[in-house]
Amino acid sequence: MATLPPIFDNSRARRALLGGLFSILGAACGGPVDADAGIDAACLTMSCDDGLYCNGLERCEPGAPGADSSGCVAGEPPCSGEQWCDEASQMCRPPCPDADGDGARDAECGGLDCDDRDPNRFPDNPEVCDGADNNCRGGIDEGLHVARFSMSWESASALDPRCAPGEDAACAFAIHGFCSGAEPAEGACQPSTGFGIAAYDETNVELYCLDVPAMEVEWAELAAKGHACSETERSDASCHLAAHEVCVERGFATGWGPLVDIADDPSTQIVCLASHQSTLSKLPWEELTALVAECEEGGARVACQRAITSWCDARGYRGGFGPLGTEDGEALFACVRNY
Repeated sequence: MATLPPIFDNSRARRALLGGLFSILGAACGGPVDADAGIDAACLTMSCDDGLYCNGLERCEPGAPGADSSGCVAGEPPCSGEQWCDEASQMCRPPCPDADGDGARDAECGGLDCDDRDPNRFPDNPEVCDGADNNCRGGIDEGLHVARFSMSWESASALDPRCAPGEDAACAFAIHGFCSGAEPAEGACQPSTGFGIAAYDETNVELYCLDVPAMEVEWAELAAKGHACSETERSDASCHLAAHEVCVERGFATGWGPLVDIADDPSTQIVCLASHQSTLSKLPWEELTALVAECEEGGARVACQRAITSWCDARGYRGGFGPLGTEDGEALFACVRNY
């Protein structure tokens, strides 16, 4: 609908224009016309109309109930009952259906149901790991990919004897083995691997499991990074750093590994995370030491892993891993999002 040019939205300009019109009308009618009195009488509806169809035509009626300071009165919506208003075509349409009976009307006709054929997809429905957008927020399985688990040291040692209580525990293989066979948390996705150690006591170790597919990599590619990570010589710290660098080269944000060691197999597996799954962070080493005293540059990796987890968890992430080396004199590590 037409609107007045900006100059006519100015009350002084509009008054001058109407004053001129009233002078002309007065001359034609044989008598003077009071321009000030005529402002309300000649108020143009188009000066109040916001150009929208579905909220009705606004009117200029100074002094009327509900009129604003400019004399505009809100319009009456054109559609009634269960009709829905189609702004694009400026038409009232028949009632919007709820074909799947989930209580939400089809988004195709103005409702909020993103899939009116599936009763398990509607606004505010709890999200579950099924490859669908259950809550109609535009994401799939969001917030269900990472969960914290507890594993006994006995189970950990059975998976890998190197994973035993203490700050020198090497648990990457054991954590992967545990997570790949773990039952998912309620509603969450089936985990396929994991990282940690997040925390531990005399009987259990805390870790995070998530459902990210592993990637195959040659041991030679890890060894080429120069961090003492090979089939015959390795530690979790050196191999995590090598895996991180391989992942970055492949276009990911970060990663860790290796996850398996199969005799006479020249390849292993690593996990790479994209930027929507993780965030790289840096901290002065002394800040990590303040969180866990044993965490120092070049010191016990498990202590630093616990410090990193504490820092990441406090900021809303689902754990973290590292250190991934030193950059600009600070510890580099990754925090994991529950994407």
